[in-house]
Amino acid sequence: MIKAIFTDFDGVIRHWENQLISRVELKNGLTQGYLFQAAFADELLMPTIRGLQTHADWVQKIETVLCNKVGREVSRELIEAWSQTSYTVDRELVDNFKTIFPDSKLVLVTNATDRLSSDLNSSGLIDKFDAIVNSSDIGYAKLDKGFYERGLDLVRLRPEDVVFIDDSLQNIQAAVTFGLASIHFLDRQQAMLEVKRLREINDETGC
Repeated sequence: MIKAIFTDFDGVIRHWENQLISRVELKNGLTQGYLFQAAFADELLMPTIRGLQTHADWVQKIETVLCNKVGREVSRELIEAWSQTSYTVDRELVDNFKTIFPDSKLVLVTNATDRLSSDLNSSGLIDKFDAIVNSSDIGYAKLDKGFYERGLDLVRLRPEDVVFIDDSLQNIQAAVTFGLASIHFLDRQQAMLEVKRLREINDETGC
């Protein structure tokens, strides 16, 4: 029986609108995604999402890397565009999870920085989850076995009690290896169909 839904944040519930960044990249003759290629390089990202450095430290290091590659003016322009980037929040999806599995815990599981609480507050989502597992709080990222162990310990459940939803195939594979039923999020329609299918299976088998 599904006793908890473990859902990702960015790419599932929160969706960034990166057009401003793309325009700055294009204006300066850079390939689309240039900023994120630097920002999400393992040597910068992993210490941040494992809680070894703050979000502010991460951004500062990204700007330094960009400055060395494209100069101070362009690097500052890219970072400023990033800071002004807006996003949408799929609150309906969160509500649908709760409607389809009303007796199950809804747990936010995310590779987020130390800015997560502030982001959840500003998004009006802070009270929507029964528990929150943030990699930068627990010191493990989603590719680490420890992430799933800590998440399950927090809600006192077994891997077979949980369905894991994430937009990263790497994270899906890690969760499956640890024994969690998983849904690779492609879009809300596909995800909802799969969640409803799980509900039907639960109702038919009672397990």
